[in-house]
Amino acid sequence: MNFGGFKFELWKIHSFREAIPLIMMLLLGAALFTLIILFMRGRRTRAHALAKIEKRLARLSHGKGRFADVAADAGPEANPACDAVFAAGNALVLIKVFWWGLFATGETEGKTWEILDNKKRETVKNPLTALLAKCKGAEGYLRERKMPVTVLPLIVFADNYGRPQLKLPLSAKAIIFGNLKKWYRLNVPKPNKTDNPDAILDAVKPVFTK
Repeated sequence: MNFGGFKFELWKIHSFREAIPLIMMLLLGAALFTLIILFMRGRRTRAHALAKIEKRLARLSHGKGRFADVAADAGPEANPACDAVFAAGNALVLIKVFWWGLFATGETEGKTWEILDNKKRETVKNPLTALLAKCKGAEGYLRERKMPVTVLPLIVFADNYGRPQLKLPLSAKAIIFGNLKKWYRLNVPKPNKTDNPDAILDAVKPVFTK
């Protein structure tokens, strides 16, 4: 049995002293595994999920998009309809994030969805219903200001414990974080010189502050 540069032959270990190197290796491996789990758990938060979504969208928009955490003051126990907005090109994306959950099932018009992982199962109100209501409000504000902007709802499952599996129809507007690049290229138009993402975010600010 080889561990790095050490070679152990278990059948030759006849005393505790001879077993010490093996025990140390096993303890070191267990400690390292524990540290990895604690690190991942510490980053399994709404804030971290939004941070990595923001970073990915900034790269996809080549730095020309604008991202805003519109639910930053909601608190860890809150469940806002929309967590963040992103403007790029002539599109405004309203984002709802699930930072935990490796499995999700539900229907586009169902009352509830079921989110679960290896330890817990939670039934939540259909997030698309409330998100679409926010989209409608944003569209109204943009229409009043005669801004031809396409408003897109997007639900992102971004659990860093693994790759989430979704049993949701395409009409549910839900993707996993790993598919964000593909979704962006299919839905967000390329920016041009006349686009003003800051103006778009300013125009819809009342939707999230009232």
